[in-house]
Amino acid sequence: TALPLGQHQFDFLDDRLVVHDNRDATRGSRVVVFDLDFAAEPPTAVQTWEGTHEHPIFDFIMGDVSWVGAERLLVTWSATGLLEERHLDGTVPWSVELDLGALFPYTQYVEALPGSTPATAE
Repeated sequence: TALPLGQHQFDFLDDRLVVHDNRDATRGSRVVVFDLDFAAEPPTAVQTWEGTHEHPIFDFIMGDVSWVGAERLLVTWSATGLLEERHLDGTVPWSVELDLGALFPYTQYVEALPGSTPATAE
């Protein structure tokens, strides 16, 4: 378990913390989940999951991650223009990739656009 070196964005869900860790160009960026226990003395943060892209991506700027369900994350690999839903079981049900040179800055998940019907995700 390695502590984040270039942590950028993070999101909480109950007693879980997900962090987008830009790390360095050699190892690439990653997404890390920690289970938090504030009742422990001292409080603890235990890494329970780590995800990287199949081809190492280094987000030298930006990068984002958000919970979209108990086992689902919206991951934004900003510098490469890649947005994906990633599940903690390792599956990636969908992704969107922009043309070379374009990027996604920060993102926010919404179930459905106003006036539309939400897709079934779980």
